[in-house]
Amino acid sequence: MVIVIGLTSAFFFGLGLVTQQHVASAAPEEDRLSPRLLWGLVRRPLWLAGIVAMAGGQVFEALALDKGSLTVVEPLLATSLLFALPMAALWSHQRPSSHDYGGAVLLIVGLTTFMLSAGSGSLNGDEVSSNGWLITGLAVTGVVVILVLVGKHTSLGEEATLLGAAAGVLYGLQDAMTQRALFLSSHGISALFADWMPYALVIVGLAGLWLNQSAFAAAPIQASLPSLTAAEPLTGIAIGAALFSDSFRLSLPYLAFEMFGLALVVAGVFLVARSPIVTGYEFVQTIEAETAPERRTTSDKPNW
Repeated sequence: MVIVIGLTSAFFFGLGLVTQQHVASAAPEEDRLSPRLLWGLVRRPLWLAGIVAMAGGQVFEALALDKGSLTVVEPLLATSLLFALPMAALWSHQRPSSHDYGGAVLLIVGLTTFMLSAGSGSLNGDEVSSNGWLITGLAVTGVVVILVLVGKHTSLGEEATLLGAAAGVLYGLQDAMTQRALFLSSHGISALFADWMPYALVIVGLAGLWLNQSAFAAAPIQASLPSLTAAEPLTGIAIGAALFSDSFRLSLPYLAFEMFGLALVVAGVFLVARSPIVTGYEFVQTIEAETAPERRTTSDKPNW
């Protein structure tokens, strides 16, 4: 049941990401990493439709987290690329290539390898200390700030990759906070809203969305979607193991297969996300844009 719910969540995430990137790519460059970006996007009906799809993914993700651990649910979310591929193919009227299917197979094999090696995982509903959340929040904030600052001194393609990774890290924290909010809600709605968690959850989610859309506005989707899709589950798994004491097999043979499975997942994510069908751009155009001596200007973009 957890697998079905997790895959349903991934379907809606894939739909939302493809839709959002299609709209955000037309944003003026000066709006990137500015509050004006989200203000402009919320006035675009198609982008709002992408938000609705993402919200549907969040609902199913919460249902999955209510039944399974982060170490199980997070890898399932990476399969959003498997759904994004045919969606983008229909959008662009192009056929997937063997390159695309190869990436999909790598992702599926890696996901299966990790899940079989790690086991089902177990939930720990005990209260997590405030110090634990504080340390986790500071660590995540530090990583995100570093990624954003480094990205400002790189090319547009590299900046989009780093912004995508930063958004993925925040989404991974958001997933962990969602699971904690579910623990609180089991004691009643009043207990949930009396805690700081739901309010912090909204802030983290908005920050992740802002960085995500900034990455989409900076460069074609293949520059940011791989790092975003990989960073979220890896961050969620790390937080689940460190903060919630999610259990999975750590003996040497199992650990080796777990690492191998995660490596295949990351490789598959990058291979599929770099498909010109997913991006809507041809590789030649992308390479020429990213190797140009000057950074792209707003004149290179569609009308906003």
